[in-house]
Amino acid sequence: MVQAHCERSLVDLKDLKVPNASWTPLIFRFPHEEPYKVLDMPLLIAQVTLFRCVGLGLGLRICHCIVDGIGAVQFLSSWAATAKAGTLISNPASCWDREIFQPRNPPLVKFPHIEYMRIDDGPNLTMSLWQTKALQRCYRISREFQTWLKTSAQRNDDMSSTCSTFDAIAAHIWRSWVKALDVKPLNYELRLTFSVNARKKLKNLPVKEGCYGNVVCLACVTSTVRKLVYGRLLDTTRLVHEARPGISKEYLRSTVDYVEGDRPTRLEFVGKLTITQWTRFSIYDC
Repeated sequence: MVQAHCERSLVDLKDLKVPNASWTPLIFRFPHEEPYKVLDMPLLIAQVTLFRCVGLGLGLRICHCIVDGIGAVQFLSSWAATAKAGTLISNPASCWDREIFQPRNPPLVKFPHIEYMRIDDGPNLTMSLWQTKALQRCYRISREFQTWLKTSAQRNDDMSSTCSTFDAIAAHIWRSWVKALDVKPLNYELRLTFSVNARKKLKNLPVKEGCYGNVVCLACVTSTVRKLVYGRLLDTTRLVHEARPGISKEYLRSTVDYVEGDRPTRLEFVGKLTITQWTRFSIYDC
């Protein structure tokens, strides 16, 4: 727990619903801390910043190895409820229950798991990211644009009743990202990954409501640069849409066995864009 002071007021942070880089000092970092360091780091770091206006800000860093987005929001909700009531409140009751995710003996990997595979850096993507000074920006996507995008993504297609807004937006962002970076060569295969909540997939291994650990699986979509740049939005949307149902109980089991046998030693970014959906988290209700 870290306590900090700021000579500014909360109003100086501008719109509190739109994250921006000026909030970075509200999150504690150790001097000379290595990027993406996980080992030998505290599982939870909380910085309370007191502002001149008597307001306060709470900046949290939670180890993603032990908790997913749903679990993090559950923790925040419990902390907020406890602070308001003055007594410990945990509803639903938190639980760990990691035993059901033990690897099988012997391990049984049934899928290729390309989401974790190391791929040679063939295109100019990594160089473009290093040479281009990327800026952090927050864009509001209006409901009108979301509706238009979803309609465009399923036009003259047979999935009009099942295509989700996330499918269309993820496909649009992926295509736009590739075009903006002018990735070459055109035949290089890129990956898009996004998290899928696997709690409801484990029907024979029920996960308790208060389980705050990682119960997410990475869905992975692949496509060539050429198809992303010159292809149709609805084709990319279909790829995203078809990836989610592939996350089954058996796929989750295979993932656990794969990671146990060939545990990644670092985060793999080559040729990959990862999108995280937070729209269904009740974070603003905390």
